[in-house]
Amino acid sequence: MTGWGQHGPLAQAAGHDINYASISGVLAYSGFANDKPFPPATIIGDVGGGSLHLVMGMLAAYIHVLSTGEGQVIDAAICDGNVYMQTLLTSLYANGLVGEQRGGDFLTGASPWANTYQCADDKYITVQALEPNFYKEFITLAGFADDLNFSMQYDKSLWPLAITKLTKYFKSQPQVHWNNIFEGTDACYAPVMSLKEAVEHPHNVARHNFVVENDLIQPAPRPKLNKTPSQVGKIPKFGEHTEQILAQLNLSDEQYAKLKAMAVV
Repeated sequence: MTGWGQHGPLAQAAGHDINYASISGVLAYSGFANDKPFPPATIIGDVGGGSLHLVMGMLAAYIHVLSTGEGQVIDAAICDGNVYMQTLLTSLYANGLVGEQRGGDFLTGASPWANTYQCADDKYITVQALEPNFYKEFITLAGFADDLNFSMQYDKSLWPLAITKLTKYFKSQPQVHWNNIFEGTDACYAPVMSLKEAVEHPHNVARHNFVVENDLIQPAPRPKLNKTPSQVGKIPKFGEHTEQILAQLNLSDEQYAKLKAMAVV
């Protein structure tokens, strides 16, 4: 796996997650209008465009090996993976539902029903009531079902004032208040949670999505497999296996002592 790929003008240049998201077209849609673009840390590039596409390539190549006995090179570039993950976005673009401007369309922060809102305790909530039945559920629970500014879901002329009203609405109470009203309904709602809060969320708890040991948080292996479920072993302490690993390198006592004195290990 590489950032830019094994050939091309940028193949030998250094880069990181945000750079690969930049030229793939992904970053331009990340963020609100009149604000700077910035993606979720490492998720889009390193993990999505990178690791997951490398695994896809490995599995596809392995199937080819099983049927032909022939191996092949997998050129998994993070930039390429970012482009590939935009299949839905490019479809929307082709149909005129997404334009060039960041924050100007229903999936990029312009609509009142696909947005984030700040609460009275400075926490945030999210809503993405895309389908008409979910939209009706959302505005009914929010008390705006009879408000003319919410009467036509896809009328862009109504969006700015509707956003203003929802901004004031959600700012009036803390996040937990809105959770009690919207969470678990078909309003397509969820609270924005920190990592520590996410660990304690009832849904994540029920699905055992996190493993916590000695205050160390790590994600549980996913996806779930019903016949060969993944197992989580004991989380090692920092440096717990250093001597075992170094022993496999056949280092002399003098070399080991030198590494330790230099704080390399």
